[in-house]
Amino acid sequence: MTVRTLSLRWIERTGGGAFADVWRGASLNDGKEYAVKFLREPCTPVTLRRFRREGDVMVRLTHPNLVRCFGIFEFVGQNGGRVPGLVMEYQPGKSLSDKLKIGRPSTSQTIRWAREVLRGLQAAHEAGFIHRDINPNNIVLDRQGTAKIVDFGLAKILSLGGDGLTIGPVGTPGYIAPELLDESRTADARSDIYSVGVMLYFMLTGRLLQFEGGRIVPPSRFNHAINKDLDRIVLQMIATEPGARTQSAAAADAVLHPLFTLYDKWERQQARLAMESFREGLAMVATVALCVGLVVLFSKEAA
Repeated sequence: MTVRTLSLRWIERTGGGAFADVWRGASLNDGKEYAVKFLREPCTPVTLRRFRREGDVMVRLTHPNLVRCFGIFEFVGQNGGRVPGLVMEYQPGKSLSDKLKIGRPSTSQTIRWAREVLRGLQAAHEAGFIHRDINPNNIVLDRQGTAKIVDFGLAKILSLGGDGLTIGPVGTPGYIAPELLDESRTADARSDIYSVGVMLYFMLTGRLLQFEGGRIVPPSRFNHAINKDLDRIVLQMIATEPGARTQSAAAADAVLHPLFTLYDKWERQQARLAMESFREGLAMVATVALCVGLVVLFSKEAA
C-alpha cells in the first residue's frame, strides 16, 4: 500500500487497547474529522507488520456495518520522526461495550445489533477475511445507533492460510471460539459466528457464557423474555464444534430476522399499552382533582 501524509489538528484521544491508541483529528484543509490509530511505542516488527496488514485489509472492505478505512498515512511523531497511523472515518457514537455499561438493551435492539454485525462479517468473509476478535469493544455505534465493526488487527486472510504473525490463541477472552484455543486448528467464518453468539448471549443476559453440568445454560434462564426459538438460535451459534454451528453469517442473520420482527412488534405494543395506561392514569388524577376542587368550592359557597 502507498504510504501518504496527512495534516490533522488533534482534538482528543478517543480510545485504545493493549497495543494502540486512537485519536480524533480534523483535517487542516477541509475540517473533516477522522479517527487515527497509532501503535504504542516500543512496537515489535511483528506488531508493525500486523498493523500495516490491518490497513491493507480494512481499506479493501466497504460496507455500511464496517467502519470505513482510508489506509495508512504518515504523521510527525513527538520526537520529530515519521510514524504510521491507520486513518478511519470518525464515528462520534459510543462503543457497544460503553453502551452496555449503561444497561441491558431491549431484545429487539439486541437482535438488531447482532444482525448488523453479522452483515458486516458476511461482507468481510466474502472478501476473504476472518475478523477473529469480535467483541463489544470492537463494535461502534454511529449517530443513528447502527453497529459497525472496527479493528481488523487480528484478521486472518483466508487465501494466505496461516498469517505467520500470530503466536498462541488470538482474540478476547470469553469471546474466543474453542477451536482458536487449539493451535492445530484454524479459524474460519464459523469462528466469528461463535463470537457474535457470545456477544448476543451477553447482551440478552448481562453475562458471559454460563455453564451447568458441562453444558451452556440457555439465556432464557436469566431473561424470561427470551423464547425457545431465540434460545435455540443462540445456542447453535455458540456450539463447541464448528460443524454444529450456524454455518455462515448470512444464515445467522436470516434466522434472526423473524425474531427481530416478532420482538419489535411486541415491544411496540407494550410501549403503546404503557402510554395508554399512563394517559388514563393522568385523566383519572385530573378528574379526581376537579371533583375535589368543586367540593371545596361548593363548601365555601355554602358557608
